[in-house]
Amino acid sequence: MLLTRAKEDLPVDRKRLAQAADWMARLQGATDEHTAAACLRWRQDHADNETIWQRLCAMRGDLAATCGVAPPAVAVELIERAAVQRARRNALKWMVTGGAVTGLAWAAEPMVPWPVFLADIHTGTGELRTISLNDGTSIVMGPGTALDLRVNTLPRSIVLRAGEIMVTSGRPSASGPISVMTRDGVLTPAGTRYSVRDNGDDRGYDIAVFEGAVDVLARADGRVTHVLAGQRTALQPSGAGPVLPLARGEDAWTQGMLLADRMPLGEFVARVARYRTGVLRCDPAIANLEVVGTYPLTDTQSILNMLPRVLPIQVHYRTRYWVTLGAAD
Repeated sequence: MLLTRAKEDLPVDRKRLAQAADWMARLQGATDEHTAAACLRWRQDHADNETIWQRLCAMRGDLAATCGVAPPAVAVELIERAAVQRARRNALKWMVTGGAVTGLAWAAEPMVPWPVFLADIHTGTGELRTISLNDGTSIVMGPGTALDLRVNTLPRSIVLRAGEIMVTSGRPSASGPISVMTRDGVLTPAGTRYSVRDNGDDRGYDIAVFEGAVDVLARADGRVTHVLAGQRTALQPSGAGPVLPLARGEDAWTQGMLLADRMPLGEFVARVARYRTGVLRCDPAIANLEVVGTYPLTDTQSILNMLPRVLPIQVHYRTRYWVTLGAAD
């Protein structure tokens, strides 16, 4: 069976998309005839320019609240996300209409979260990976992390699609800092070492700053929160949360350790699950129990063996790969 995609679902040209977003930003307010004419010439210069322009115009409502802040980067992210959603819907249609052979082929593949599947770079369960960029920037990727690197075009950015990263800024550049793009906003560093953890679509991100400072631009309201070294905040679909003192051991995961200082068991289990193959769940009835201690993330079985000794819980194994923590009898 031959599967085809509509032209609008093909990957967009990021360079042309950034140019289109820049033109739209320049035309947002009052402008002169020269600028409008120059934009029209750009649209007429190539058929793909006009196609991308029309797609951007169709999304103008979504861009209205953010276009004045970082228009090229935000526009690229919004349109590519829309393209991903269309591609996913089409993939599901192909699965339904492609017959038994296509259905079996998809069923044989492991269930991979969609952002990880599409990302330029990703890590597997329990995997830590360090990436070094030309300017000296270092990125430590936690397990189940997916990201795109857009560091050769302006504005420079890292798109975090899933997971957790620790970024250590490199040398200052005339091209400006490398920002981190997320669903809920943009993080712009100033000579920093900071981490960003994706908690899922509706639960936002945890941001911790260890050196320097980070400006957190919330997509929801356009407000900027300044986070200094030794501080943390949360970025959610509704906006940025309060700035709080940094918890001890927040960067221990980069060394394969988890330091828990009265950490709720539900959160503890969610972090450990990133390092263990299969399903690891916590009964909501015990999710608020507090965990204290330092645990080796490279040996999750030892963690599961240890927890019932210090907490009133039981570990239930449906199989080796399906584990649930519940209250002790």
